[in-house]
Amino acid sequence: MLSGYDAYRFPGWQLAGATRLDWTNFSDGHHQLRVGNVNATRLERVLGVDLIYRHIDNDTFVLVQYKKMTRDAAGNWGYRADRQLDIELERMRRVDAADTGPVTDPATWRLYAKGCFLKLVRPPTSFDPTSDRLLSGIYLPIQYLDDLLQDSANRGEARSGRLGYDTVDRYLTAGLFVDLVRQGWIGTRGLTTRAIEALVQSAIGEQHSVVVAEETGEQSGSERRRGHVRI
Repeated sequence: MLSGYDAYRFPGWQLAGATRLDWTNFSDGHHQLRVGNVNATRLERVLGVDLIYRHIDNDTFVLVQYKKMTRDAAGNWGYRADRQLDIELERMRRVDAADTGPVTDPATWRLYAKGCFLKLVRPPTSFDPTSDRLLSGIYLPIQYLDDLLQDSANRGEARSGRLGYDTVDRYLTAGLFVDLVRQGWIGTRGLTTRAIEALVQSAIGEQHSVVVAEETGEQSGSERRRGHVRI
């Protein structure tokens, strides 16, 4: 599972042991990243995502749905939107549409105050179990994805617009995505964070896994910025 591969890797961080059999901890010397599986049938059904990053210091969630790209007759890698994606997008739009209220704390200010992203992944030819790198891919905020699909429809193309390296000019790389998550520039805030937090907690014990990555640390924002990770 592609999302499962990403969940157990974080660039430049070292394995720091496990507090429980179903949780694994990583550290960069200053921060801790806790990664685990939440058995959450209802969580999947409500949020429509595979991977959840929980950044405690920045009080934010970033939620990612993974899709595998395939190669067409011309040799280009891409993903064609289908009915299943439509269902997942509707769930993610509901998350992004939640009212977060006014920004009263500068720490909650975001470049993009939404939580949901689609990641398109070109399947690697092999997996390196010693690598800490995330899978290469295209990260698309859901609002941007909606614009891309609408643009495709406006130009008279098929409803199931094809998304790939040759059709999407601008996207977040894995390295940029990690930087934005680490520094709290993207993700939920306020009431949306509280609502997802409650869903995650209530979902423990149900069937089917959704991966949750949770970061904690005692540093200030300026200290975190000096120690951010690049891929």
